[in-house]
Amino acid sequence: MTTHPDPRVLVVGEALIDLIPAQDGSLTPSPGGAPANVAAGVSRLGTGAAFAGTLSTDALGSLLRRRMADAGVDLSLCGESDAPTALAVASPQPHGTRYDFHHHDTATFRLAPHTGGLDGFGAVYVG
Repeated sequence: MTTHPDPRVLVVGEALIDLIPAQDGSLTPSPGGAPANVAAGVSRLGTGAAFAGTLSTDALGSLLRRRMADAGVDLSLCGESDAPTALAVASPQPHGTRYDFHHHDTATFRLAPHTGGLDGFGAVYVG
């Protein structure tokens, strides 16, 4: 009997909040982080995705969790931390946007060690 790999994509990496400046100088939080965006996008396109990163228990972590859950991302492999969510502050420049990252002592890069449940995926994305 031939077994087929799980068609889902395992996504490992960061989820963070992009702070986007508005005309009035305020900053709008937007869920981001390439791996979190990939997981949400893949899932919205109809291929299942599981996210294996760490999300904070703070309000911004809840925003990230809700965005991925609403997209259908499996968060059962996701870690949780009381450390704050990492931020990326966008600064539009004449030739592109500069990002200043605030990630020291954040939940974003505290990947939980996993010993099982990570095998058999059809593809893996690490960012």
